[in-house]
Amino acid sequence: MLSANNEHDLEKMKKYGRANDMLLLQEFFPEFCPFENLTLIENEQNYLENEEHLNPDAYRRPDSLIGAQKTIITGRWKSTAENLTVLRDIKQQTPDGVMLLFDLHQPKVHRYESGGGMSIGVSVGEKVSIDCLGKGFSGQLLTKGSILPHEIYSIDWQDISGLASVMLRMKKVFRIDDEQYKESVAQWSKFLHETIGYDVSNFKEYIPEKFQGVNKKALLDAVKITNKLPKLEQELKSRKLAHFIIQGEIVNGHFSPWQMSAETRFKSKYQNLRPQKLSLKEWQRVYTSE
Repeated sequence: MLSANNEHDLEKMKKYGRANDMLLLQEFFPEFCPFENLTLIENEQNYLENEEHLNPDAYRRPDSLIGAQKTIITGRWKSTAENLTVLRDIKQQTPDGVMLLFDLHQPKVHRYESGGGMSIGVSVGEKVSIDCLGKGFSGQLLTKGSILPHEIYSIDWQDISGLASVMLRMKKVFRIDDEQYKESVAQWSKFLHETIGYDVSNFKEYIPEKFQGVNKKALLDAVKITNKLPKLEQELKSRKLAHFIIQGEIVNGHFSPWQMSAETRFKSKYQNLRPQKLSLKEWQRVYTSE
């Protein structure tokens, strides 16, 4: 077992993709970090030997070595499933896979119960792009590039200083139309039902039929993160973090980031289409041409 509370374990934990991303977030943006007591379970024996010291209500996620095959969350991962069941599922998919356990500062919610998703893409010294999803959607979809963002805000680096939420509204470069939104609802519903295993009746009422916009408090949180970036510019560059993404959910009206990831870890069919500057009509043409 490896623990982020043990300084000697940190370097080993950083070899795993999700663990490294969560540790980066904890280091650079601790005031927005919703988790603590990050623990990495390597195998069954590892778990059984330390079970009495682990929080039975801890949140769990699969992880794998950076560059290795990733584990897919399945329908067997329901909240009632025992940790050992989940760990065996991970090992069956990926022999070198591990289970991450951590405590949350917020209530546990199903993916479809979130207030929306958000991804802040940063090119240090150049620009910041804030991609948003509406109520009932997970921010994880944005970093995977598997769904069209519902709103996009684009901020040039020189405009970050003193950026306020009122000014952010002027930086909106894209808003999804009704037909595109319906398609994204269909995509997300299919994933929840076929991949995760949720019954449609469980999540249908949580996902609005029409896009209702992005929570204003969550956008203000994104502004606060963005405003901090110029002070971190030199350190980020020295750590080879010139391009990264901060991804998370909107919970209780606020942006709750889960991880800070090198942009190269994610492949997005939308991210590669982004020129430096586009008008709203040009953005719509790019996205609908897919």
